[in-house]
Amino acid sequence: MAMIVRAEFCDADGTRYLGYVHWSLVEHIGHRQPTLFLNDGTAVSFWGGIVKPSCDEASDEAKRISFPITFKSEPLLGLTPMVGVLEGMYYLDSNDQIFCLSIG
Repeated sequence: MAMIVRAEFCDADGTRYLGYVHWSLVEHIGHRQPTLFLNDGTAVSFWGGIVKPSCDEASDEAKRISFPITFKSEPLLGLTPMVGVLEGMYYLDSNDQIFCLSIG
């Protein structure tokens, strides 16, 4: 089942953001793909897949986000809310290993 669910994110400074996650029973970040929305109209996805994230392309507001970031999806249609902690931007290396690029 593929479903996008609204989620609330909170960074280490207590700043709250709205966003979404792909609801999944699998706790793999590639399945959940958490994404938050910034006030400047941009979105920050914490899953890059095979593309290594780059801070150079991030907006000024995105660069001010403090890690770790927690997220919790809203309950929907009886589905259990998903919760998680993001330590940075995640991607797969050439050996399909998940890496986390710490920001800040």
